[in-house]
Amino acid sequence: MLGTSDFCSLLGTRDESYYIDKTTLLEVFFKCGRSRVLLTAPRRFGKTVMMKAFFELQVLTEDYKTPSEETFQIKVKETANYKRFEEHQLEITRNPDLMNKHFEKYPTLHISFKCDLPIESFSNAVAFCSGILSEAFKSHNYLISEEALSQWDKNIYAKWLNDDWDERRAKDGKSISDGLKTLVRYVFENFNKKVVLLIDEYDSVIMQAILNIKAKDELATVIQFCLGIIQATVKENIGENWVEYAFITGISHIAGIGLSGSNVKPFRFLENHSFVPYYGLTTREIRNLLRRTYQFDDQRIAEAEKKFNGYCTVRGVKIYNIWSVLEYASKTNSDDFTYEWQDTGYIVGLKEAFRFPEIMKIFQTKLLLDCPIEIKTVKCLTLEDVLDLVNIIGGTDPQNVDYARPELLFSFILEQGYLSFVKKKPGLLVIPNDQIKKQIKDKLTDFTIQIFDGDTTYIDKCKEFLLKIFKMNCDYDDFKEFHVNLEVVHQKYAAGWSKKNEANIRCIIKILVDNLRFKDCAELLFDFESLRVEVKIRG
Repeated sequence: MLGTSDFCSLLGTRDESYYIDKTTLLEVFFKCGRSRVLLTAPRRFGKTVMMKAFFELQVLTEDYKTPSEETFQIKVKETANYKRFEEHQLEITRNPDLMNKHFEKYPTLHISFKCDLPIESFSNAVAFCSGILSEAFKSHNYLISEEALSQWDKNIYAKWLNDDWDERRAKDGKSISDGLKTLVRYVFENFNKKVVLLIDEYDSVIMQAILNIKAKDELATVIQFCLGIIQATVKENIGENWVEYAFITGISHIAGIGLSGSNVKPFRFLENHSFVPYYGLTTREIRNLLRRTYQFDDQRIAEAEKKFNGYCTVRGVKIYNIWSVLEYASKTNSDDFTYEWQDTGYIVGLKEAFRFPEIMKIFQTKLLLDCPIEIKTVKCLTLEDVLDLVNIIGGTDPQNVDYARPELLFSFILEQGYLSFVKKKPGLLVIPNDQIKKQIKDKLTDFTIQIFDGDTTYIDKCKEFLLKIFKMNCDYDDFKEFHVNLEVVHQKYAAGWSKKNEANIRCIIKILVDNLRFKDCAELLFDFESLRVEVKIRG
């Protein structure tokens, strides 16, 4: 069920769609030995919609505060939520000890920092986070009438509910940074029990800032501010430890620069850990889904697996993108289906990265030709690493960059879902499938068009020559004219930063050839070593 974020609603669709039970994720969570975890995966790989339903108290406050554990357990089993888990025979219910110990036993606070707005300044970041926190306070506004809170705390709570106050205070980051920690304390004091904290898209504001803030000092301040909100809340300080469990999700491991000292254990996308099967679809799950729900036969299932060529973990386990598989399966005519890869939103920075010849060359001569690359991925980013990454994807003039670190870029886009490990060769990276390859090629074409400032005269002349070659209708003068036009194209392409060398000339010709998109060709090959273009005509 695409786009569903309510677990109860999702369970209600089981009669009309194939539900993939991922509730045993909870067992993995409790067995991992850490009370605070960070899981990262690209967008559209599914999210854990049942965590809140599992943990959150459903009984009335007066029933919860009853001194009898046995009586409370009876009340839990009478809730509609508990009955849903039992009636649908979810996998987690086969573990009665875990159910009795944890199901509906915790006050739960869920917050998402998802940000689709450009964060262009520190004040933007503070205002956005302030608004998110204000909504979180509003969702627990019952607390303002509870006896557990002092009048002083109730006055503070009332200010968080006031939009005007929120707008004023948004100008001052210091008054916002402890907001989440304050709300967690209020929830704890009301129930006299530690809180389960669920945080989604923890890095979303940071990513928007990375793409839009040019001043490095200001960007560093934004990163530290955003991570500080979470760090202050989950850190286990004596006398301020109000969180029982924290389950944090996002895309990037920027957390390495801010949460590492907060006892948060990171689990990275496609790395070797037990959470891997719970984000995306395993090979077994995709086969069951296509066979049971969409009546695919073995041949069509094999075609789907080939088309989407799942992501490969460091241990060789295949994981498929949930969204792309469901989009494909729901089309009545799969032969005409063209899936547009759902952009994570952050790969836009790739266009900026193309300005660096060493990075462009890796894409043109390796990745886009299905050749694996050997890159030592960055396991834990420091603030300096992030600022170096911004040099590549944030629009910094390449002339002012001593060395563009490719390993940072490729670690970054691996997290976004644009690269995958090679099966049984965890040190190598490849583009996982044709859908993503097409997206990268399109961004490369868009980049080359933009750098000519709208004047494509000489590009068009070069294209005309290549078309003449295709039609085998060119002479010596045509070659001379092409040479002149190619010189001009390189000058404009270089834009004052790229050296005139063989590698860059090859890149230009390859881009021109790709951009033509010959409709009458069965295949068009470009040899980077010899500069030879081969065109195979359809029969």
